[in-house]
Order: sequence, then structure tokens, then C-alpha cells
Amino acid sequence: DSGGYKFIPRSSESTDLVLAIPNGITSDGTNLTLAYYSDNTNYKDEWEFPTIIDASLIAFPEDHDRSSFFDDTASDLSAIGYTNPITTADGMTLYDLKFVMSKSKIILLRTHGSRHTVTTNDNPLRDSYLCDLDNTELVIYGACSTAEGGQSGDNLVTATVEKGARTAIGFMYTVEYDSCNQWCSWFFEYYKLYYNDQTKNLDDVRTQVNLILKEHKYGL
Repeated sequence: DSGGYKFIPRSSESTDLVLAIPNGITSDGTNLTLAYYSDNTNYKDEWEFPTIIDASLIAFPEDHDRSSFFDDTASDLSAIGYTNPITTADGMTLYDLKFVMSKSKIILLRTHGSRHTVTTNDNPLRDSYLCDLDNTELVIYGACSTAEGGQSGDNLVTATVEKGARTAIGFMYTVEYDSCNQWCSWFFEYYKLYYNDQTKNLDDVRTQVNLILKEHKYGL
């Protein structure tokens, strides 16, 4: 009657896992995440309800593989303390994406883009539709033209910072899909490498990755 779901836990001793609903959301807007089976009699510790998501790596379906680097990137993030990343190659609806973005410290979207929008599984996410991003440390739009006009331009990246994200990165022009995958992958490799180096910042990471890509003739 409330429009929610009733979840009945079923544990499995053979896998040491309980019922898992990837990217699940309850009727009151709480995430459901996988937790390990530990006890036959008390199931309270088999469900976790985080209010903040460490990182969300989201690719939207297309003919090309936009998520090939996600496992390595999730590992890089886990190594510096972002231990519960959500990864999906199936995309999300606009409603679900806005919820996940509002709860995530780090967000990476691999999709189609323009100066003011990125594509979701139904309606586009527009800069005017962005939710508050006060919890967000970093957003990367792995999509064409999302930073068109530059750092102070009227674009999705600027709007993202105005909504509270500490840092937002996009592409000023059209970017080929495997070049974008490679850029994002190397970005997080260097993000991990520089994370505890007080002399480095995100601009250093971005500069280093761009230099490597030019050496490999990606032409970004």
C-alpha cells in the first residue's frame, strides 16, 4: 500500500552471503548493500543501510563498452579508503541517478553528453535538474562537451560545482569512447598515487593524465 517492497532475508552458508539487491533502494530512500552472512539466528548484522556512498561508477548502455575499467578503478578507490563503490554498466533512470549522486562522495558517469545534459536510461540529466551535492568531493562526466566553454563557462560542470560539489570535471569537446575510458582509468590511477601527497592536487592529476594521453596519441 505504501509503494515499497518487503524484503525477506535468505542466508546461504555455501556462499557466506545473504540476499543482495544491487543498487537497491527502499521506500524511504535508503540504499541496500551486500553484507556477509555470519549468524544463523540473528540477521540484524546482514543488512547495511549507508547514508553516504563512497563512490559510484555508472556507465550507460551502448554498443561500446564504457565500463571496462570499472573493476580497476574500484580497486584504486578502495586502496585509498573509498571501500564500498557502486559499479554498474546498466545505467540508471534519472530519478535513481539523482538519488545516488546526492549520496556519493565520488561520481563517475560514462554516457553521452552535451553542454547542459548527460543521457540516462530515460530522461536526460540537465544542469537545471541537479540535486544538492554537498556530500560530493568529485564528479567526473565522462561524456562529450560537458565542460564546453571552459572552467567558468555556462555548462554542466560549472552547474555541478554551484550545487555543492568540491570538484567537477568534464570534456570541452567531443571525445571518442575508448579515449574517454582510458582518460578516466588513468585519472584514478594517479588520484590514488597522489592521494596522500600534500604537494599534489586534482589539477596535478589531470595534467599528468593529459600528458600521458598525448604521448599515446589520444589527442585530448
